[in-house]
Amino acid sequence: MKKSARPTSRTSFLLLPIFIILAAATWFLYPQFSASHFDKFDRFNVAVSGDQVALVSLNIADKSLVVVKIPPDLYVPNVVHGYGQYKAQSVYGAGNLDHRGGETLAGTLEDYLGIPVDGFFFSQKKFSDPKNAFLSPDFIFGNASNINFVDKIQFLFNLFKVRFDKVKTVDLSDYASPLVLADGSSAQTLDATEVDQILTGLLTESRPQAENFRVEVVNTTKVPGLG
Repeated sequence: MKKSARPTSRTSFLLLPIFIILAAATWFLYPQFSASHFDKFDRFNVAVSGDQVALVSLNIADKSLVVVKIPPDLYVPNVVHGYGQYKAQSVYGAGNLDHRGGETLAGTLEDYLGIPVDGFFFSQKKFSDPKNAFLSPDFIFGNASNINFVDKIQFLFNLFKVRFDKVKTVDLSDYASPLVLADGSSAQTLDATEVDQILTGLLTESRPQAENFRVEVVNTTKVPGLG
């Protein structure tokens, strides 16, 4: 007499939650993979505010890292979104009054340094070692960054490939000059040409550099300054 087949209801019951988890993971991760920056450029630049204002630039192609430290009392004459004049340490807080502190910080550093910024991260933890700073739960799981989860994981994965001798730190405080503001308070200022010379060669993209295109801006109007 043949034995009857074992019922498959238990197997189906076990597979159902696995299927649900996989479907949920796909629903959550697919848009983030689609919006990832890592396949588009050699560099991924992150504006950091909190204990230290900095721009952290990860070169994915050659596994190197550049950390540009911004003087906290650097006078920034044109904070984006029309916020006016602030010291660098206060830019995030000024923008956060309208719930866009990171966006304001990233845009301001982008304009001031002339370097594209891909995301921001806010943390009050000590910024002595960038690897430890980004390995915090604040960065990975917190909402103090606009970098999506997939890019965070890829950023960390590539960050920990960087050897200690491939990390370059530039402290712009070493090049700053004292400045007295109209209200009598003290600040620091930087010469834009000098900053450009300091950062030239450190934060280049290999693909545009290899293309070696020349760009010419031509004024086709009769109004000076209007292109």
